[in-house]
Amino acid sequence: FSLLALMTNLGVVMGKDLFTIFIFFELMGILSYVLIIHTEKEEAFHAGKKYLIMTITGGLILLAGIFIYFNLTGTLDLYAHTITYTSKNTFRIFAAFFLITGFGVKAGMVPLHVWLPDANPAAPTPASAILSGVMIKAGAYGILRVTQLPFFSRAKEFSFYMSYTVIWVGIITMFVGVILALLQSNAKRLLAYHSISQMGYILMGIGCAVYLGTKGAIGLAGSVYHIINHALFKSSLFFAAGAVYLQTKENNLYNLGGLRKKMPYLTVFTIIAACGISGIPLFNGYISKTILHHAIIESYNLKHDIWLKAAEIIFIITSAGTVCSFIKFTGLTFFGTSKLTIEIKEPPFWINLPPVILAITIIFLGLFPNYSINNFFLPVLDRYYNLEELSLLKHLSFWDMHNLSGIIIPVAGGTIVFLMGMRFGLFHLHIPAQIGFDFWYLKIAILFENIIYKGYEI
Repeated sequence: FSLLALMTNLGVVMGKDLFTIFIFFELMGILSYVLIIHTEKEEAFHAGKKYLIMTITGGLILLAGIFIYFNLTGTLDLYAHTITYTSKNTFRIFAAFFLITGFGVKAGMVPLHVWLPDANPAAPTPASAILSGVMIKAGAYGILRVTQLPFFSRAKEFSFYMSYTVIWVGIITMFVGVILALLQSNAKRLLAYHSISQMGYILMGIGCAVYLGTKGAIGLAGSVYHIINHALFKSSLFFAAGAVYLQTKENNLYNLGGLRKKMPYLTVFTIIAACGISGIPLFNGYISKTILHHAIIESYNLKHDIWLKAAEIIFIITSAGTVCSFIKFTGLTFFGTSKLTIEIKEPPFWINLPPVILAITIIFLGLFPNYSINNFFLPVLDRYYNLEELSLLKHLSFWDMHNLSGIIIPVAGGTIVFLMGMRFGLFHLHIPAQIGFDFWYLKIAILFENIIYKGYEI
């Protein structure tokens, strides 16, 4: 089922039309259900049920969007150069809304993310790496494809509002994800919420790519670069959490501590991955987050929209929250005094091997960003943008003081928040259930269950 899930994921990105993508997208979702319920424990079945409900609902919404789009354009081909259509703006809105929402379920887009924090802790570690490192990127890919379709992107007024909405959905997703991550004590649940948050960065970049129009190469490059980077450092972090659990049988961060002495190699690999996701210079996340930061700045400069300036501020605050989370993750797990009473050993070589490979790649992409940009990104973007439009990305200097100093506020802010959080117990706060997404998900699920199984009228 792991191989089948990966195969269908390849089908999504290799599909030439929306219906082929839909078929592989739904197969990927259904096959991944088996990975979530693998342990056959009660919480696994609960998480699997929620995942399946969201997957099927999202699939039906996506299919509705495909039907509307086909009715308006007469084609589902992603590469169609000429599209003849007669449409009212209202139906274009419905088509875009359904398509983005359908893909957004898998992407973990707020408020459609409710399945992800339950599915990742319930699934075995390799399955969590697939779900978070690979599968949710298919949702992001779908949204990227939808927003780039000529039917939407060439309608200037509509494109403006669509891209503006996607930017803000991304900003809200990244911020909500990081806040909820900070409040978690379960290691895998913390990482799951950070998958949601990091997807927010990717969605914001996709929105910026469309919003900037002919100058959108920097947003598109930042999103794709971050998709690659997130797959690397998040898989490594899930492997680290899994290795710690295998050796300690403990997922609660507050029950760990002092493991650096027993697991020195794993400690180093985890710190490398944590630096990557936190956007520390010399690691891969710094490169993609720098590109994305420039994308939101360019979006603000285009029309000097004060709300996009606010979006940039939230971007920086979210980055500080990410730094804080992974100071917490690595600090509580590997440093301090051990709270465990059992004997702990360094994980065997075969468990440490995947993080080693991932750590090398994280450092390589962080040290040599221009190699990736010049050899992979620019040759592809050259098909859609001219040389002048690619100049900002091509000549972006990652090592000048302006870009390097941009990490000072997130690191300083994240460190201060961590110290205050540990000192005053802020990480143990509980959000009232009534304002949580799970509360309303359950309300809606129970309502439909009553309608279907008990014959209640709406």
